[in-house]
Amino acid sequence: QLFPFDSLNKNDLWRLWRGRLFLQQWKGSDLGLAGENISSLLSDKDDIWAGTWTGGAVRFSEPLEDYTVWDPGVPSLALRTVNRIRKQGNIIWYLRYGSLTGYNKRNGEWFNENQLPVEDRLQDICFIGADTYLATLGYGLWVKEERTWKKLDYPGLFINSLEQGRGDNLLVATMDRGMFIFHAKDNTWVRSPSKELNNANITAMTQRGKYIAGGTYGDGGFIWDTENASVIFFDEEILGDPWVLAVLGDDAYFHYGTFGAGVNSLNIKTGEWDRISLAEGLYSADIASLAADDEGNLWAGTLGSGIIRISGRMYGN
Repeated sequence: QLFPFDSLNKNDLWRLWRGRLFLQQWKGSDLGLAGENISSLLSDKDDIWAGTWTGGAVRFSEPLEDYTVWDPGVPSLALRTVNRIRKQGNIIWYLRYGSLTGYNKRNGEWFNENQLPVEDRLQDICFIGADTYLATLGYGLWVKEERTWKKLDYPGLFINSLEQGRGDNLLVATMDRGMFIFHAKDNTWVRSPSKELNNANITAMTQRGKYIAGGTYGDGGFIWDTENASVIFFDEEILGDPWVLAVLGDDAYFHYGTFGAGVNSLNIKTGEWDRISLAEGLYSADIASLAADDEGNLWAGTLGSGIIRISGRMYGN
């Protein structure tokens, strides 16, 4: 069996002390934000950049614990969720539901990107080489080559998430047709070999070597072995919850952020699972976003309780 589903049985006291030793938490109000729902995170190896459900934008310097708020994200009738934060050279991009704004780290200035092909339902953005890919919910997938936007006919209209795969390949997660790999050089598409995965609502994914780890909205998590064309699923019994909102991979682990069961981490080499949740002292077990810094620490954005840092020492980093 490729990944045995072994979990470590630890008593509640041990889990609580482990949380106190390796976890640190900041509420949104601690960072000057108007809300506690962290929808997106980015580590640029210097700082942590966070966005909120109501459009907030903050840069957090740790361990100095210094922060700069550009937008507290005061609730309004307009839908302003920060769906993705990306880094492109010296620019930090905040993609909201209806706008794309950039922050130039060199001169400290913000600017708006006004040449987008659509004006709302913006879901994700990904930069690969000289090309920019834009995912939307309802308007499909777009690519900007040089200065011109072009709509890709495949793989549908409802695109949830984008990630760079091996080389210049693009991983594409959809709401209604599963996930795909786009080979831009020869303009070809590869679809998952699993019928179950092809019918799933894919929320997030990441690739390490031949493995693509991903999460679904209601069908748990999965790993797609792209070399032997096999897919294995991790259900509620393994993850504690079938709703996976964020996925992150490193050299040793795949981390799954769930809607109700905290962060579940799979040791790729041993197949052992570890869970960081309420028993470790998390204020919220609803994990909407994940990021990793240069020190091996794992960062989690929660729904309801701000930002969590999980020390890399918990995983032996």
